[in-house]
Amino acid sequence: MTDFIECEHLMLRRAGKALLSDVSFSLPRGGIIAFLGESGSGKSALLRVLGGIDRPDGGTVTILGKNVAVRKDCKALRTLAGYAPQGGCAAAGLTVSQNLMYTAKIHGLRGRAARQRVEELLAQFSLCDYLDVRAGALSGGFQKRLDLAMACVHRPQLLLLDEPFAGLDPIGSADTKRQIAALAEHCTVIFSWHGPRAAEQLAAKVLILVGGVLGAIGTPQQLLQFTGCDSLQSAYEAVCAQTLAQYLS
Repeated sequence: MTDFIECEHLMLRRAGKALLSDVSFSLPRGGIIAFLGESGSGKSALLRVLGGIDRPDGGTVTILGKNVAVRKDCKALRTLAGYAPQGGCAAAGLTVSQNLMYTAKIHGLRGRAARQRVEELLAQFSLCDYLDVRAGALSGGFQKRLDLAMACVHRPQLLLLDEPFAGLDPIGSADTKRQIAALAEHCTVIFSWHGPRAAEQLAAKVLILVGGVLGAIGTPQQLLQFTGCDSLQSAYEAVCAQTLAQYLS
């Protein structure tokens, strides 16, 4: 059986710097997957490659058989995947409904179909009371809801979320986690974060990146067995230390 995502010897460079080096892994369809790593580890770069936004400099990445390095496949991937960047994707000066309508039009929805989809998303993400509020005036938690709604406009099979808990208080973070868990019932969700707590609560599989290199991949339980640790936090720290030591040796 072919994996949903297959990545072999991925290389990505920008401005002469290696962001991803010889990264290989495969992921099945469904559930929630966490990409963990410190700042600069390559998490965001990997999400952008998977979303067909950045083309790799070497290796191959396929999603449902579509190669991200092939231009026509990249266009198909943007239909297949929804992407919410860390800094958000909404235009601050547009209202919630205007942002959603604009995104719907980008994905080819027009007229009644676009209005109906926007109404569905406003209800799904509890944004009905904010449809005429400018995105820049929303609280952090409601901005995240809008980001998720915009990424889901075209009903993607793969949802890519870059640090979705950044800047949120505990209540906002818990709300975003509930939204992610609900979305994972209908599509594959990959999120990036810099610590294992959210992964421990949500993810069926964890991928750890260290300095653009794959440190480890597996279920939380497999990572505990692999490192001999008794918590995912300790396992994460052990993998980071071991990978860094190998890189420096």
